[in-house]
Amino acid sequence: ADLAALGALGKWLADRDLSTRRLADEVRRGIRGSIAPDESPSIVDALDFVLTAPDDHRALARLSEEGLARMRRAGAQLQALRRRAGLGLVDFVTLVQQELLLDIEVAANPAQPLGSASLESFDDLVTSFVDSAEHPTLGAFLGWLTEAEQRDRLSPRQDEPEPGAVQVLSIHGSKGLEWDVVAIPRMVDDELPSKPRSNRGWLSFGTLPDEFRGDADEIPQLAWRGVQSQVEFDEAVKAYSEENRERHAEEERRLAYVGLTRARAELLLSGSWWATQRAPRSPSPFLRELVMAGVVDAAALPSTPAEAENPRSSEAARVSWPLDPLGARRPAVVRA
Repeated sequence: ADLAALGALGKWLADRDLSTRRLADEVRRGIRGSIAPDESPSIVDALDFVLTAPDDHRALARLSEEGLARMRRAGAQLQALRRRAGLGLVDFVTLVQQELLLDIEVAANPAQPLGSASLESFDDLVTSFVDSAEHPTLGAFLGWLTEAEQRDRLSPRQDEPEPGAVQVLSIHGSKGLEWDVVAIPRMVDDELPSKPRSNRGWLSFGTLPDEFRGDADEIPQLAWRGVQSQVEFDEAVKAYSEENRERHAEEERRLAYVGLTRARAELLLSGSWWATQRAPRSPSPFLRELVMAGVVDAAALPSTPAEAENPRSSEAARVSWPLDPLGARRPAVVRA
């Protein structure tokens, strides 16, 4: 009933000016003639009106008390999002998904098992548009979506991977896709999860202060105002760094979840103690959590490396200098 009342309110507002006075019949006919037949009165305008109208306004009479409260919360949320429309397109889309809890909604909806994959595919579309568009603004993206919908460019891909083919791509690039067999290498510390460049946030050299960023409300803030001593400031910096570390860890966990859920049947997770570094790298905490959960056999995850030192460090390579431009072809060239 409340939703029907909101729709009726939208129709009521469509026939009125900004002061809610009824438009003249001639003006109303002109407005209706300029609108496409499939367009309906704006529910967003109705929510804006609900947000500011007094409780005893006659246009709100059909709304229940609970419905009015919820619609005012929705109106305030949409207004806040519109104020952030100047963000970069990827950041703005991410903000909308977080504020509207779309990821939780699709995960909790058993009637739409492909909801999460569809949301991830949409994120990839946004990224692709930003990479290719000359002016990747919100308006340009909405226009592109309209055109894509008309041309059916966003229909799900039906083609299966070519049998026997191996596709190599990043976890980010795998969003929304699935394979029968998926292999994720380098499941070690500082790889997955990756090591943050810095936990100091905008205290790092050449970094824009958080308060000037469009997403300032969604990132940790340094509580430097009001500190009375160097000790208090150092404590604030320590807390700020810890919040940045936790935020990075959460983002890496989301990325790992994407990678681990791409497999339909078989998933291979691998890592190595040694690469080019001097000290061994421990298995990823995500691997250890899978062992604790009973998903991965504990025997498959060694606790210590078999070698005390990097076995690659003993492989001394001999290189001639200066380099021979003919290389291994020199004997054949000389004979010729």
